[in-house]
Amino acid sequence: MKTAISVDVAQYLEVKKRLNYNKACKTFKFFPHKTQQIIIDTFQEGLFSCMSLVCGRRWGKTEVISSVASSEMLVPFGSVLVITPVFANAKAIFEKIERRLLDSKIPIKSKDSKALTFTTAYNSKIVVATPKSIESALGFMYSLIIFDEAQSITDLINIFENYLEPALADFGVNEETGFFNAKTVFIGTARDESADLFKIVLRAKNKKKYAGYVNFTMKTEDNPYIPKSFLATKRRELDPITFGREYEGIWSKLNNSLVYYSFDSVKNVISKKEADTRLAGKGIVIAGIDMGYSDNFACLWAGVEPLTGKIIITTEYRQNKTPIEIHHKNLIKHEKNLTYGKILRFGDPSAPQVMSDLSYTYKYNIIPAINDIDEGIQLCNQKFYRGDLLVSEECSDLIEELTNMVWKDATEKTVARTASLLHFDLALASLRYMIITWAVQSNMQISVV
Repeated sequence: MKTAISVDVAQYLEVKKRLNYNKACKTFKFFPHKTQQIIIDTFQEGLFSCMSLVCGRRWGKTEVISSVASSEMLVPFGSVLVITPVFANAKAIFEKIERRLLDSKIPIKSKDSKALTFTTAYNSKIVVATPKSIESALGFMYSLIIFDEAQSITDLINIFENYLEPALADFGVNEETGFFNAKTVFIGTARDESADLFKIVLRAKNKKKYAGYVNFTMKTEDNPYIPKSFLATKRRELDPITFGREYEGIWSKLNNSLVYYSFDSVKNVISKKEADTRLAGKGIVIAGIDMGYSDNFACLWAGVEPLTGKIIITTEYRQNKTPIEIHHKNLIKHEKNLTYGKILRFGDPSAPQVMSDLSYTYKYNIIPAINDIDEGIQLCNQKFYRGDLLVSEECSDLIEELTNMVWKDATEKTVARTASLLHFDLALASLRYMIITWAVQSNMQISVV
């Protein structure tokens, strides 16, 4: 039985049958390499509903996906939604697709740069959004939904299944294949197996339940334009787990494994004397603060080595069930001993009241930290492995947590409370806040590209 469809959808489907993705790529001056061509050919065949594409850094995913999205815009009443974790990524994708269409002389009828949406003269439309702005994208039908950097989208499956998947049904089902005429692409980089993206990858193996799912894993080395010397350098710089995830599409397991697996209690721990000598009264002091209103309060201070940019954690503070005014006095007392530079403090963003009290009542200024747990842990592991993150032997609580913290349940992504970890992970939270926020503040690149 045929499903009733609108006149606009009927016109879309009629033209879409004649769309040639290879010709469209040439129009956009995109000439795919061998493994990129596999993705283009899969779209041309159309024998899927949902595609997961896990690729190594610099494989060329942005070029492929922006070409597919731009091709969809050539079809009257085609409607593309791109979801990406942060606004900066969303804006870059929006501008790339817009530029491709303009360079190909495709007229744009209307545009809203603030809302990241435009409509072409063909009445095709694109909307680019983040998970935080997803509500602005609801209420429309979409012929193509793309989740970019899907590994970093929190609650990915829920967003897709409960909010966006119904918008695909408006374009109907292909009666010959049984697959949706509208398509969904989840594209990203491997992380650990607790990620929603990994669960979507597994669906491609269960054809009985998820017949419309396909998966492709592409390594960085599959891009013939990447020099072998580049990968050889990255392999030396990165620990094996990080290299496998970032450049080979290998998912990592968590159960009973160390959270900070790159930390070496010999290589990454130095004496107080060496720390003081290397910082030599110069540079910047950065601090990470994990705070509760009357309990669970911890702080780490580190100096940034002037010539190398290496981060040396020199001092720690931890005090539970203490009023905020006492914490303030203790923090100031510790900081009087830090004579090697200006202090930038990054605090727990989930405790705005405490930050407000410290900032306004006590004039103790704190910048809200970035709290991306996955990226924060990954960045710390990367720096430990390279020797760019060092800890003074004076910071015994931090060293204890780094040495003992293991994943308890990869599915729920919880950590085991071992007997030795009396204070749980307060110092580690402070560490994450400090490292990832400083990376952004100092314009360093967070990813391992």
